[in-house]
Amino acid sequence: VQSLRERIDSWSDTQLVGQIFVSNAPVLKLYVEYVNNYDNSMKVISECLKHKPQFSSFVESIVGVVDTYPLSSMLIQPIQRIPRYEMLLSDLVKNTWETHPDLQSLQNALTAIKETAKFIN
Repeated sequence: VQSLRERIDSWSDTQLVGQIFVSNAPVLKLYVEYVNNYDNSMKVISECLKHKPQFSSFVESIVGVVDTYPLSSMLIQPIQRIPRYEMLLSDLVKNTWETHPDLQSLQNALTAIKETAKFIN
């Protein structure tokens, strides 16, 4: 994230960001455990919200109104992150001119993110 912020702060038409995604794609494979346990976690949280008033109060004080169940909105975000990266990179590749120095890295990043998505699923 820091390396991306640094690039954004000094943005130009020839800025390179593809390598950041390439180097971070393997780390995203750590999402496997989260994704595999998501449904069970949501069931446990739902039961705790129904039957554990202290937990429900805690969630309400930290997250917001329990009735609308915004906790689920936050917990799904890591699962949605990989497809969002894939869409972002796909758009970047599609809209990057062929002579841009980052095109190859963006294509490599898109391939890496697609492989990560397959690995997770």
